[in-house]
Amino acid sequence: MYRNFKEAFKGIGVPYNRAMQEIMRNLLEHGYLERGICYAIWQEREELKEAYGKGTITAKGTYELHVKGGLKRYKVEMAAEEEERQSNFNEVLIDAIMDWAHIEPEKTLLDLAEPGYVYFIQGVHGGPIKIGYSNNLKRRLSVLQTSYPDKLHIIAYIPATQKFEHKLHKDLKRHRLYGEWFSPTPEVLQVISEVDKSLFYADYLDKKAVAH
Repeated sequence: MYRNFKEAFKGIGVPYNRAMQEIMRNLLEHGYLERGICYAIWQEREELKEAYGKGTITAKGTYELHVKGGLKRYKVEMAAEEEERQSNFNEVLIDAIMDWAHIEPEKTLLDLAEPGYVYFIQGVHGGPIKIGYSNNLKRRLSVLQTSYPDKLHIIAYIPATQKFEHKLHKDLKRHRLYGEWFSPTPEVLQVISEVDKSLFYADYLDKKAVAH
């Protein structure tokens, strides 16, 4: 078992950088013990390694999609994908700690991790709709715009977790064109309309549960 934070993060191959140190400080301030957190990381070490390893595939896909746009665009997209990769890892990490540290957390996952949004982006003249997740919508839109021929705009967004993004991708998989881009079918547009009317992703899920 890992004895301290540095050893724990080294064990799963994740840099113990300032962002990780800040999350660990938040957890310690809310009652978690270092040995309990290290035990949680040790228990979920394989899942955490896998979660941190994801993103390289996404970034490669982005490169293949925009290869004609040149290396500069590839590097910009890589920076954005790295941000989302880190956000996804943070969520998996905190879930693991809450599962194994054996104390009642005083804050929820959204309090401990930087909150984000599930967004729907489309060109102003129509076309495919991107369903994604980001902590910074303005930056994400700007990054996407560098490699898209039409002017993009955010048609809807909602405070949510990346797990909710994955659920939408799964629910709408038959409308997927490539990556996170979906055909603007009536079903996709209906989901966007329902999400847009909800204050938080849990409201949308509650409405769907009642409907079924």
